[in-house]
Amino acid sequence: HSSLFHTRLNQQVANILWYHNKKNEGVMCEKAFSPFPLPALALVHTAAECCIDEWYEGKCKDISFLSGEYREAYD
Repeated sequence: HSSLFHTRLNQQVANILWYHNKKNEGVMCEKAFSPFPLPALALVHTAAECCIDEWYEGKCKDISFLSGEYREAYD
């Protein structure tokens, strides 16, 4: 996959969160998002880890996405 974010997951999440429309942060604050901030990319992957954890046992289990629970994954 040849895009700024190298994987479809990264690109899709970034588009939804920061580039969905012309009033989103990625568009409005172009300088802050160029290059794309590594902490934002880390957030994408940490949230993905939470989603995997929710489905780990084959059924959706509601898990709160809290900084205390996922700080190690984010850092």
